[in-house]
Amino acid sequence: MPFAAIVLFATSLAPASALAAPTDEPKLAAAATAIATPGAQPAIFEATGSPGSLALWGDGLIPLVIGGGDGGVKVPVLAMGTIGKGRLVAAGHGSYTNLDALGPGAQALLTRASTWLLADQPGTIAGVSAAAAPWAKALGRDGADLRREDLTATRLDGVALLVLGTPDLTTAQGEAVIAFVARGGGLLVAQTGWGWQQIKGGLPMTQNPLNVAFASVGLAWTDAIADETAPNGYAIDPAALVEAGRAGLMNATTALDALTSDAKAEEPATNKLDKRARAQASAAVISAARMAQPSDTILLPRLATLLKERGSDIVPRQGKPVRGTDGLSRALLAYDLSRLEVQKPEDVRAHPAAAGFPGSVPEAAPRVSRTMSLELTTPGWHSLGLYAAPGEIITITRIASQGADQVPKGLAARIGAHTDTLWHKDTWNRVPDIAMRVPLATDGATRLASPFGGIIYIDVPDGRSGAHSFKIDGAVESPLFVLGKTTPEQWAASRATPGPWAELASDKIIVTVPSALVRDLADPTVVMTFWNQVSDSATDLAQWPRARVRPERYVADIQISAGYMHSGYPIMTHLDAAPDMVSVDNLRAGTWGLYHELGHNHQSSDWTFDGTGEVTVNLFSMYILETACEKPMGSGHDALAQRAKMIQRHVEKFRSFDHWKSDPFLALVMYQQLREAFGWDAYKAVFQTYRKLPDAERPRTEEQKRDQWMVRFSRQVGKNLGPFFEAWGVPTSEAARASIKDLPSWMPPDMGPLVGQ
Repeated sequence: MPFAAIVLFATSLAPASALAAPTDEPKLAAAATAIATPGAQPAIFEATGSPGSLALWGDGLIPLVIGGGDGGVKVPVLAMGTIGKGRLVAAGHGSYTNLDALGPGAQALLTRASTWLLADQPGTIAGVSAAAAPWAKALGRDGADLRREDLTATRLDGVALLVLGTPDLTTAQGEAVIAFVARGGGLLVAQTGWGWQQIKGGLPMTQNPLNVAFASVGLAWTDAIADETAPNGYAIDPAALVEAGRAGLMNATTALDALTSDAKAEEPATNKLDKRARAQASAAVISAARMAQPSDTILLPRLATLLKERGSDIVPRQGKPVRGTDGLSRALLAYDLSRLEVQKPEDVRAHPAAAGFPGSVPEAAPRVSRTMSLELTTPGWHSLGLYAAPGEIITITRIASQGADQVPKGLAARIGAHTDTLWHKDTWNRVPDIAMRVPLATDGATRLASPFGGIIYIDVPDGRSGAHSFKIDGAVESPLFVLGKTTPEQWAASRATPGPWAELASDKIIVTVPSALVRDLADPTVVMTFWNQVSDSATDLAQWPRARVRPERYVADIQISAGYMHSGYPIMTHLDAAPDMVSVDNLRAGTWGLYHELGHNHQSSDWTFDGTGEVTVNLFSMYILETACEKPMGSGHDALAQRAKMIQRHVEKFRSFDHWKSDPFLALVMYQQLREAFGWDAYKAVFQTYRKLPDAERPRTEEQKRDQWMVRFSRQVGKNLGPFFEAWGVPTSEAARASIKDLPSWMPPDMGPLVGQ
């Protein structure tokens, strides 16, 4: 849509004074059928990344554009409403205030929304950091760009519309902005919530200056990403907004009303919510409860009263989970956790759910004081062999050492290895968020307490160095074995210590399991030596150095955030995998899943193209099984036994890329054929070429990734793999195929007859 047409469309709206939020969102949304995701058009947007969602609980705040949330619920991407005499539009990405950088749909929508924000008020359009001029031109007003420090009541006099993109406001500036809207101004404000948190090193969203500023009006930016609802963006359905905004329960205050009535209603009853509505209402309240300031007077007092009445009902545990159908209980548990997060250490008490998971500590267990030296060159979590009992204060004090006057900035204390959060899961078998991280004071003592308890770590960021000593008071000892350091006598004493979670560690792999699994483990040396062999196999195939910057971690949990296992730091597994993690016999027998997740941590996007995320990872599973476990080639997973049938069915019936990438084990056969014909050394050599690539030569698009993979492998093995890729249906460009025509064609023996070769 040409820009001029957008302006005409926007100004054709009825006079803003005739509109009254919150009944106007369908009229505003009619300006476009969709808006683009920032980053979906790299040539247009300066900022990249998906928008975050918004939390709404203030009176009259409703969604204007809707995205997808975890568990199939809907979340606001843009919202609108009134504050006193003024009007507000809030957006979940900072780029939505940059008019010149917006795609046509967002231009049309936000230009029309800005006309509504003006509400026929006299005055200029002001913006921070060169934001005013495009809006002033589009809306036919005078404009003035302000510096951030100019956001004062005096400077905002005579302003009708204020445009704020990604603001980092002081308390006084936030108050001035809210006062400006309350007395009749219009405000368009935008920020990428998860982006702010990322830049700020994971600070709680309650510390986000925008969330502090808008606390009194019931609006917050969240740390969650809003999933797209249309190709490269968000569909807009004006009719659906009425339902989503009010009956659809996306405002937490309305949602809490519905959940409270739902909990009181008897079956059958007309006011009982169905499963989808209950999940939507619960998600809205959870989001708001987690983002609201402790001083909130709109939502939190109601939740506090309800929690006092129903607290005993919300202790999730194995066998008695809190489910998605328990809408009010889920919302109250979220509020309970948000309340606990801001408690002072001396006010923290053990949560009733802690006894179920991660576990309690015997009252008679000695609380100890330990001093230890840590080498900060290694980033990540440093295991101490200490455990924080639920509800008890731990004190960590830096000990002065020669040549190090202060602990480097950025260090933190962590309690709990179970960092997966479960807010999006339909069933909670444990409390959704039980780990905590607190920055360490650079000088002096740091006091912290967790209502759930957990293993204690010193968390070290990249780029630190030197040996530093710390004294930890108030902890309980927990089993810790370190390969090459812990003597048999030390281990005999350590495995009997009372902490409910244990760790076996080397400089390459660390596993975290229930202590019950190591009480009878006489010597973990053979287990951790084998884990080192597994680590070396993975790095050898990836062509990484065997010496790791930090050890990989595996943590067993009663429930995890995604899948049966998932990769990351740490790699997360369910509890049933924990016995394998401490048994050398089980590890040697081949635990595909554990090796699969380690493989994910070694994948490269350069040679992992669309459809192969769950395919190239299994090269590592196969390689570890063949090398560390000494298993026959092609063994390790039942799906591989169906290879011949899979090939024949694909070649004769499909031979399409969509079918090929729909089945990870079918696609893996293609890679398996290359391994059988040319060996693992060919893979290693090709991976090494990618590691040495200058950035300018790295593949950027999916087509480039497929082309480079085919050409590089062909050149490495001296064979033209173009026909082989065509036979499987994996698309490559004509230019790429032409570049390897000088090589002899190749087709694997078990596939040649099917394709006429």
